[in-house]
Formats: sequence, structure tokens, C-alpha cells
Amino acid sequence: MAMQTERFDRLDGLAAAVDRLGADETRTAREFAVARAKIAAHGLPAPSRAAPVLRARLRQVAALARRGQWPRAAADLAAVEEALSVARRRADGLYEIAAGLLHRRDELRDRLEAYRRKAAAAGLAGDGGLAEDHERARRLLYTAPCDLRASARAVHAYRLALAARLEARR
Repeated sequence: MAMQTERFDRLDGLAAAVDRLGADETRTAREFAVARAKIAAHGLPAPSRAAPVLRARLRQVAALARRGQWPRAAADLAAVEEALSVARRRADGLYEIAAGLLHRRDELRDRLEAYRRKAAAAGLAGDGGLAEDHERARRLLYTAPCDLRASARAVHAYRLALAARLEARR
């Protein structure tokens, strides 16, 4: 009887882990939606939705256990645990990819602002060419969907133009 209780506890624990995976997959899907709307050429795959499948498999395992088919239930339970582990890694990885794209855009925006402040502090805010470079980068970074590659090149070009002007003053 203790063995059966332990097995049902394992099922309950796994069901809770699948519920957490489902919540994380929903969070990832939301992050994907934001990244797809805000980042051009994002290259994001379809977000994973393994939790519903795993829930159905757990129901099958529970049915086997209720019928006393413990060897088969134990084998299926181990397979669900492995599938859950794979799904967890995939969900975490996909979330990090989508969040990373948005983080990269924000990082470029912060850099551009820092360079703009540096230019203003050096009295270069009125430099027409430099202002055009800044505006080009700003427009790319604040247009949705944002082209991260073009934005990175534009921020880099602005930084180089600023550095050249600062060097010319020395």
C-alpha cells in the first residue's frame, strides 16, 4: 500500500510540474507575441505547447495505476518525466531567445542615448551630420518591428562619427 501511495504522490508531483510548465509556456507565448510584433526578422520558431499533451499522458498513466497496472504505469510515468524535462528545457530556452531579442533592442536604445548625451556634453548636438546619424539610428530603434541588425549598424556608425569628431577636436 505504501508503494501505491508513493506512486500516486509521484503522479501528483508530476502533475504540478506539468501545470508549472503550462504556465511557463503561456509566458513564453506572450513574450513571443511581443518579440514578433517589435522585432523584424526575429527568426523565432513556433512556441512549444507540450503541457496539454503531457497532461493527457498523465491521465493515461493515472488510469493504468487505478487499474493496478503498475509496471506499465511506472514505465509510462518515467517517459512522461523525461518528456517533461525536455519540454522544460525547450520552454526556458525559447523564452530566453525572445526576451534576448527585446533586451538587445533596449540595450541599443540605451547605448544610443548615452552617445547622444556624450555628443551634447561635447557641444556637438548641433552638428548636422552627427544629428542625421543619430536620427537614423533612433528611427530604426523606435520603429516596430525593429530591424536589430540595421539598428546595431546605425548605432555603431553614430558612435564612430562621434568618436571621429571628438578626435578631430584634440
